Amino acid sequence: MPPDRIFGRIEQKLRKKENIVSPSQYYDVFKEETSVHVYGKDFLMYNFKNATTKQTKSVLGFETTEQKVFSYVKGLHTVGITPSYTDTQVRLDILKRNSNLKLFEDNLEVLPKISHVKPAKKKDVASLLKYFCIPEDAKQFYDDVMQETTNNIVFDDENPEGAAYYDEDEC
Repeated sequence: MPPDRIFGRIEQKLRKKENIVSPSQYYDVFKEETSVHVYGKDFLMYNFKNATTKQTKSVLGFETTEQKVFSYVKGLHTVGITPSYTDTQVRLDILKRNSNLKLFEDNLEVLPKISHVKPAKKKDVASLLKYFCIPEDAKQFYDDVMQETTNNIVFDDENPEGAAYYDEDEC
């Protein structure tokens, strides 16, 4: 079934619901149409950038934008590159000396949950929460939403209280 049709069906079902205050209510509607994977329960996000900088070379000796074909063969610690589809591949070692791909998993860190909700939206949510009874399964969700934004914080002189606010353009 085309994705647009699935989104349309989900939208119709969500419109019929008067109030949705829990993420599990969304999950139930989504599960009727597609498979649902919940962050923190079914999967986690890892910081691959930090893990790869500890394991791979920073200067590889070639421009990645000029290459059209990258190939990896299981068991080899090299990457094959070629600037066209017909040229022969050049195999380059990308791992640092005395490095092992098995150590890669040891260097993986779970990315922290960060609230990217702007202060104005947080204020609106907080005022609306006074009128709804929040289910137990949704309390952690709202705690995560209402937590202070720690990433991309901007301080300026125009803000008299000196409070931090999220700057979306910094991403």
